[in-house]
Amino acid sequence: MRRPVPVEPAGAPRVYAGATTASVALLSAAVILLTVTASPAVGATARSAALGLGLVCLSTGLTVLVSVLMYRAAPAATAPALAVLYLAKVTSMGWWLLARGAPQWLQATAFAVTVVAALVASWLVLAPLAARTSAAVARHEAARAPAGGPRRTPGEPGDVSPPGGPVPGSDEPGGDHGHP
Repeated sequence: MRRPVPVEPAGAPRVYAGATTASVALLSAAVILLTVTASPAVGATARSAALGLGLVCLSTGLTVLVSVLMYRAAPAATAPALAVLYLAKVTSMGWWLLARGAPQWLQATAFAVTVVAALVASWLVLAPLAARTSAAVARHEAARAPAGGPRRTPGEPGDVSPPGGPVPGSDEPGGDHGHP
C-alpha cells in the first residue's frame, strides 16, 4: 500500500514548488552532462567540464530533492537524512576514484575550475531560494502559534516542555527544576 506524500496544511505557503522544480532541473542537467562525458567524440576539455558540472548538478539536485521531500514528510528527520545522503555521496565518489581511478581523458584544471564555478553559481541561485522558503515557513509558523508563545501540545514536534509536561504551579516549561 502506497503512502501519499504529505501536502501542506490548509493555508500553508507553497514553498516547495520552486525547490522541487530546481531539483528536477538539476537532476535532468546532470543526466545530460554525464551522458556527454561518455562520448569519445567530445574533446577532453569539454568532457572534463561536463563531468565537473554534471557531478555538481547531481549532488546539488539530490540534496535539494531530499531536503524538500524529507521536510514535507518528517521535518525532524531532514538533517539525519541529509547526513546519510552526504555519507552516501562521499562514499560512492571515494569508491569510484579508488576502484576505477580518474578517466584517462580527464583534464584536472578544466574539471576543478568547472566544479568551483558550478558550486559558486549553485550557492548564488539556491541561497535566495532557501531564504525565501525559510521566511515563508517562519511566517506561517508564527501565524499558527498561540498568542502566549511557542508552546505546543506535549509530545508535538517543537514542544519545549520537559517529559511529563510543565511543573505544576509554574508558568515556565520545566518550572524551577527543583530549586526553591
